[in-house]
Amino acid sequence: MNSRLETERLLLRPLTVEDAPAIFGYVSLAEVARLSGLPVATSTAAVQDQLRQRIADAQMGAYPVIYAILFKETNRLIGTIGFTRRLHETCLVIGYSLHPDYWGQGLMVEAGKAFVQEAFASLSIDTIELYTYAFNHQSRRIAEKLGFQQERLYPHDKKVDGHTVHIAQYALAREEWEKRNKEKA
Repeated sequence: MNSRLETERLLLRPLTVEDAPAIFGYVSLAEVARLSGLPVATSTAAVQDQLRQRIADAQMGAYPVIYAILFKETNRLIGTIGFTRRLHETCLVIGYSLHPDYWGQGLMVEAGKAFVQEAFASLSIDTIELYTYAFNHQSRRIAEKLGFQQERLYPHDKKVDGHTVHIAQYALAREEWEKRNKEKA
């Protein structure tokens, strides 16, 4: 994949360990942790360790790349998007997060379109999958705007706010992405 992607409002580039303080700025927030299913980050050092591991995994071929999302107007890192794991040779799982100050502005859809386009153009994959909590309506809406179709809904063994949560599984096939883009052209 290209080392940099650019959209109207965003710049996407590979994550570095030096991004840890900016990422800590939002992964340390309870509302972000609640929606991501991860614990609230407690230190920049812990985020640095996680970044080191993810970067090493990407370099070892576990998945291609994870990008930092920068808001061009301020050059501020506001989120991440990338592949979180490989299900099999032609199927990768996408994940994303965004600082709450930027929610509801269409930025993740903008980043997602560029990322998915680049992934299908440069990688030998047939499908991208996405998993999110069923109660995370914002994430589900992003998936649908990107053209992902819900495959199934299933209970998860984790509880959030004292309730059993369900996972929504989405998928986007290369041929569907290409078809949608031809129709728009």
